Amino acid sequence: MAIRSVALVSFLSISAFSLICGCSGAASGSGGGTGTPTNATTATTLTVSPNPAIVGSSVVLSASTSAGTVGPGGTITFLDGSTTLGTVALSGGNASLTVTTFATGNHTLTASYGGATGFSTSTSAAVTLTVNPVSVSTTTTVTAMPSPATAGTNVVLTANTSAASGSPTGTVTFFDGSTSLGTAALSSGTASLTVNSLAVGNHTLTASYGGTAGFAASTSTGVALIVSAAVPPINITAHGTFSLSTANQTISGFGGAEAFYTNYLDSHPYQSEIYSALFDPTNGLGLTYLRVQNSYYSYTGSNATTFDVDTPKVVKAANAAHGSPLTVLMSSWTPPANIKSNDNINNGGTLDFINGVSGNYNYSAFAQFWYDSLNAYAAVGVAPSYISIQNEPDYTATYVSCRFNPTEATYNGTNYAGYGLAFDAVYKKLQTLSTPPVMIGPETFSAVNFLDMAAQIPAGEVGAYAHHLYNVSSTSTNPDTGLQALTNLKTAYPSALKFETEYYSAPGFIDAWDIHNALTVANDNAYVYWGLAWPSTLANGQASDQAGVIYIDNPFNVPSSWAFPHGWSYNDSYYALKHYSYFIRPGYVRYNATVDNTDERISVYQSTDKKMTVIVALNVSLTTTDGLALDLSTIGYSNSTVYRSTFSTPIATGDRWANLGPLSGNGISLPPQSVITIVLTN
Repeated sequence: MAIRSVALVSFLSISAFSLICGCSGAASGSGGGTGTPTNATTATTLTVSPNPAIVGSSVVLSASTSAGTVGPGGTITFLDGSTTLGTVALSGGNASLTVTTFATGNHTLTASYGGATGFSTSTSAAVTLTVNPVSVSTTTTVTAMPSPATAGTNVVLTANTSAASGSPTGTVTFFDGSTSLGTAALSSGTASLTVNSLAVGNHTLTASYGGTAGFAASTSTGVALIVSAAVPPINITAHGTFSLSTANQTISGFGGAEAFYTNYLDSHPYQSEIYSALFDPTNGLGLTYLRVQNSYYSYTGSNATTFDVDTPKVVKAANAAHGSPLTVLMSSWTPPANIKSNDNINNGGTLDFINGVSGNYNYSAFAQFWYDSLNAYAAVGVAPSYISIQNEPDYTATYVSCRFNPTEATYNGTNYAGYGLAFDAVYKKLQTLSTPPVMIGPETFSAVNFLDMAAQIPAGEVGAYAHHLYNVSSTSTNPDTGLQALTNLKTAYPSALKFETEYYSAPGFIDAWDIHNALTVANDNAYVYWGLAWPSTLANGQASDQAGVIYIDNPFNVPSSWAFPHGWSYNDSYYALKHYSYFIRPGYVRYNATVDNTDERISVYQSTDKKMTVIVALNVSLTTTDGLALDLSTIGYSNSTVYRSTFSTPIATGDRWANLGPLSGNGISLPPQSVITIVLTN
């Protein structure tokens, strides 16, 4: 009985186990059953939107987990590095989480599936989320080139988008009024679009930056563009050719004088505009030379800082407008009256005699004057790089002046102190300065008298030979009448530095012709115009004498009496100088250029790295319009721009420094008395 009871209990136990485990005794025996179940492999992916994002904005993390075609159940945990952001149940294999607390910077995000019955765990690949700070404001500007344009030709629209910090990305859409012209992507803050479908007429063009993560949208102000009808082919009457195999002179710069009316400039309420117009390399002439007057002759000994309160202000402001120190050239118009033969700073005269002994000119006092003056100017912040001991020593003027002969011998019937002896005395005295300036001379009124004076300067004491063009370019219609004097100058000093340091002429176009002659005939290295800001009688909207490149109203008069709203205006001489000074920078080299029409003048200059070539051409005819074709086979370039001023038309209505766009196969039209500057870059 006991044995049967044991057997029954065993049977019941086995049966109960079978019911609990869901299997039969046979299944637990041989290999014909299913065994332990295997979990299906899963794959989890993660997407993040938007990316990049702005701090504080909503970022949606979306995960998808699958096992073949089956979407498992369970949960997804979203992580930022090792930090849990949240856990969300899968629905149809998908789960999402919205996060608004991401800090600025980069985040490494993953989605981790925790697994479920029959499904294995899995983790997504990492996704990097960039979170930018709150959008910073941007500024967008737009330009259109060429302007004006011709119908059917390419116009390049360029937008620049900038921000106080960072570099905006995204796209810019260009508009003609309200009509979209197209969209371009920003690259380093710049986007461009080329269009050729603008109709004849006036257009207002804008560029609209759409914004992107971290950068706010912005729209430019409108830019006016005039599109003209296509013009017929130009009748070619002149051909220019160039040879870049042999270099002529190296250009050291262009400039002008602020030697008189300095108080007009440094007291003018709009002086910053004038300084910019003269010296700013981008918005003005880009002048690099400034000629000033040595006014120490007025010093009475009371206070060394008050003998000339204006020149230091002018030099400081001009340097600021240029962005770097200018080359300052100082010339003396006269020494003090007490060392002159006529006891007067005006009306010529010459150096006085020592102790009244005839013929014993007081060169030592003249040298001391220069020594003391340079120390006094240095004390107020003016340290000239070059000095000229006497402006126009060959000219007797009613204003401040002093006469010299080449030597003490009688010259043209008169006796004066010798220029060469005066130069030598000053040179030797100035060598005792810690940093003596370079001396130039003789700075004669006329290049005709230049050779006699220059020959008396002791060898080794002169750093550059300087001359003016009065009595050389003495006609208002043909400056070529005095070319022989310039040829003689070049022949006498072929390799020396040569500066043209003063001249002006009316009409303003003649000044461009004079610059051409000085550079191509005399081989001058620098051209310094006479006045920069100069008052004058007005005619046809500008100074009648062209003595200054800028007309300036008297700042001490009430503004209502001024001729111009801001008390100043451009003269034609300004544009004549700009055709050379704006692109031909110090260090450029002049090469040979020829043209087969006697109405034309042409010259060519190239940067030392050969990446920029500048061609300046003039039509000197009073009546004839010429078509100029250029053989540029010897010049490598990828881009070109043409600027033109037509001086035979009024300054108020004619083109001055007009941007004609790139070179055309049709050639270039040169109206009477016009100047073009062609800039080739590669």
